[in-house]
Amino acid sequence: MDRNKDGLAWGATGTAVRIAQSMGLHRHSAVRPSEQHGIQRRDQQLFHARIWAVCCCLEKMGQLECGRPSAIGVVNTDQMMAADQRAPGHDFLQWNMALAEVQHDISTHLYGHQPGERTAKQILLDTARLDKKLLLWPSLVPAELRPGNDLLCGDNQLHLAAFMSFQYHQSVIAVHRAALIQPIAALQREIDKLLPDNDARYRLRGGEAICVSSARAVARITIELMERKLDSRLLSAGPALLACVVLATFIVKNPGGRMQLSDLEVRASSDIDIRWRLTILSSC
Repeated sequence: MDRNKDGLAWGATGTAVRIAQSMGLHRHSAVRPSEQHGIQRRDQQLFHARIWAVCCCLEKMGQLECGRPSAIGVVNTDQMMAADQRAPGHDFLQWNMALAEVQHDISTHLYGHQPGERTAKQILLDTARLDKKLLLWPSLVPAELRPGNDLLCGDNQLHLAAFMSFQYHQSVIAVHRAALIQPIAALQREIDKLLPDNDARYRLRGGEAICVSSARAVARITIELMERKLDSRLLSAGPALLACVVLATFIVKNPGGRMQLSDLEVRASSDIDIRWRLTILSSC
């Protein structure tokens, strides 16, 4: 299915995840194996656990990107495999599953509460908690593949590292997106009033800058992929489009900024990549 048909693709993915759950794949944990279906062999348990991990990652990615309801209420790396069963070398799925845990919490924070259910202070505290989780997650990934750093891996791993970086930066933007939309001075006054002694207030006050930094990182990786002439069906136009929206919003809010020209150039390069991907994919 072409990656430019996002609505249809997420609908089909959601159906597949629900079928997998109805089959009981989420019960085949290598840490807490279920005997319900008689699967006793460790390699078969691992096989089912990794399939379920892929389902969790896709489901939480879709929930975060478009706000669609999720059928998976619990996401935990313990559902995947025991420490002694992990494959040698780089295990991108294990890292992605850990990020899916954080994405699950972010989606609950954004979409799982009724208006008026939380106070403004509680919303800020929840934002700070999720921001801290996102700050800790990259430490699981080796330096040459780590989101937030330059990706120094070879071409054979760059598309996986880029995909993981895109997911990380999209999550960061989702956590801090309120700061991008609201007038920055009013938001900072509210943070100082509600969290005067909380160390997290500095990150919350800088939410707009954090969003823009993540958008620039997505655009930079997108341009690097173009320069290396690399493409993969893992990589859609969605992250580049999000980066364009974030940078455009920032430019409108700060028309006299010193970084305006460079942001416009980066945004234009990302636009070119979006059109190139959609043109290629529509002919597949």
